[in-house]
Amino acid sequence: MLKTKHAIIWLPVVLYYAFISFLSSRSDLGINPFLFEYADKVIHFCEYFILGIFLARSLAWEARYHHMRRRWRYLFLLVIPVLGISDEIHQLFVPNRMFDLLDFTADVLGAYSGLIVAWKIYKKKFHLQENAG
Repeated sequence: MLKTKHAIIWLPVVLYYAFISFLSSRSDLGINPFLFEYADKVIHFCEYFILGIFLARSLAWEARYHHMRRRWRYLFLLVIPVLGISDEIHQLFVPNRMFDLLDFTADVLGAYSGLIVAWKIYKKKFHLQENAG
């Protein structure tokens, strides 16, 4: 099978994170406070859950077609908090938005949850073995 180009593999992750950044730059996307107290945390969790799925997909493709070693996949676990914190810092510069540690926590938990769920599916689908190192 032809090796898939890295840009194509990672494009969904990049585009989806750009979409999250676009939403974070909007100050007119207020959450209806009558829904429930932590509705925005659920939204953050869901946004980043989807990001985790895209990340798992890209990592699975890299492992399958480019034989990415396990230690490199583990480094990507550090990317998730960096993306979450950068999103929250970005909101400091948007009118009517603010840095919120609970939003960051929801981001990280959502992304790790999506990553774990999707990785289990992709690992089985691609018959991935844990490469040494």
